Amino acid sequence: MFSKISRRIADVLAESQNADAGSRELYLYGIEQGLTMALNIVTTLVIGLLFGMVWQIVLFMAAYIPLRSYCGGVHAKTPQRCYVFSVLLLIGAELVIKYYAPTFAVFLTAYILSAVLIAVLSPVEDPNKPLDEVEHRVYKKRTFIVLTAQTVVLWVLYLLGHKTAAFCVLLAVAVLSVMLILGLLKNHILKSRCKLAN
Repeated sequence: MFSKISRRIADVLAESQNADAGSRELYLYGIEQGLTMALNIVTTLVIGLLFGMVWQIVLFMAAYIPLRSYCGGVHAKTPQRCYVFSVLLLIGAELVIKYYAPTFAVFLTAYILSAVLIAVLSPVEDPNKPLDEVEHRVYKKRTFIVLTAQTVVLWVLYLLGHKTAAFCVLLAVAVLSVMLILGLLKNHILKSRCKLAN
């Protein structure tokens, strides 16, 4: 998304530091990631402000990002599409949190179903970034650790009466379970197309 401006900044830094090509690429990667992260943070806060629900969206993202990092799931083809999907996801999450209050039965069922799906399916790799056997085991273990920690937080919040906060965490877990299913479906479709092409 920020390739042109990142290149210019990286070139200036590389020239001022008399850096080699390898260092320039490192600068380029770091700058692009930093700008993308800054855009995502600003976008999240703006959406939160528009809905009058800043802490809710921050809590949702705080629960979603660590799990997403290790679980994987469906990914967009381009950074631009990824950004658009992220914005739509954030708006959708805010609408659900604002206008829907699940009963305990729905809450519990959604949690159990989502947690089981994540425990069984993760990690779901992207075809452009396949995982080897060791990475698969490591990501699975980290997913379990993060999910366990979030489970404790979720139920402590719920039992203390902070049901909206607990719902934010639950929604992050539920959304991620859907992302894993979509990722598996996408991978299956891509493999089927490759077989047909060959």
